[in-house]
Amino acid sequence: MHARVLGFALFDLPDEGRNVLARAINSCQEVETFHQLGQLYIAYFIQPFKTSGGVTPVVSQRPSRPSGESKELIKMRLQNTSKSYAEAKYLALERDNHCCLIIGRVDRISYRNFSTVRSMADAAPTRSFPSTATHCAYITPPSLSTGTGNGLTRSDESDHAASIHTVFMRLVRVFVPRELKGGNVHRLDNVMTLDLLLHTLFDDLSLWFDSTGVPNQYKVCCTDLNSIPLPPTVTFKSSDPALPLPNAAYLAFHATCARVANRSGAGAYVDSSYQDMDRITVLATDGSSAGLLSFALARLEGHS
Repeated sequence: MHARVLGFALFDLPDEGRNVLARAINSCQEVETFHQLGQLYIAYFIQPFKTSGGVTPVVSQRPSRPSGESKELIKMRLQNTSKSYAEAKYLALERDNHCCLIIGRVDRISYRNFSTVRSMADAAPTRSFPSTATHCAYITPPSLSTGTGNGLTRSDESDHAASIHTVFMRLVRVFVPRELKGGNVHRLDNVMTLDLLLHTLFDDLSLWFDSTGVPNQYKVCCTDLNSIPLPPTVTFKSSDPALPLPNAAYLAFHATCARVANRSGAGAYVDSSYQDMDRITVLATDGSSAGLLSFALARLEGHS
């Protein structure tokens, strides 16, 4: 699996990331080193996205008043330095017309509370099921964005281990720009309004978006064929030019991680390992838990 992860990553990464990873692979002198590279790729680029690795914050479900704020007030919210999940959800609902960006159904709280949203939903092609529960989904997860600048601080870190970490710190910086550090992960172009099930699939790397080459138009890719019927493509639109749409580069990063996770089998491996961590409280004395222990340690390394 580690070989598949690194192989598909080389196939899918953009040139800068591919060159960094290729040099790291070529420098491996032992099989164990190669395995460590594969483990850390999973820890840095797959685990942070998985739902099991980080639950969406629970906040008030009360939405913003649709079209009720002046452009000046919306601009002030965009410039707010104390960004939060609640603020991101508020602005995303405003930008996305209180609708899931993929299937077009409106947020159920907005549908219940606001006549303008209700009228819009009842007149839409999805009027048979006009509303749905929505979440504000992160494209680049907070757990990855807040863990990219800590560096190596342990004095007992071996030179070899430190060099492996340095590779992945460089890879992370290729994909996670400085503007997403800390509270900036709540930037409007890093979030999107999605139906509850679609949000789960997106966080689970079972749903992603591939660019069609047309600005803000994407092919909808999903491994779960039993989910909500999805359109083949989607075009993102903003209710206000001042409210930026989901960032194409962030979506491309998420898509790369999703493709590698699904093609290599690493996504299923992470899911199974999380389930084992919840179920097993004591390591086996015969050494059969070694793989699970390795997974847990790699997870800690990826968030150090």
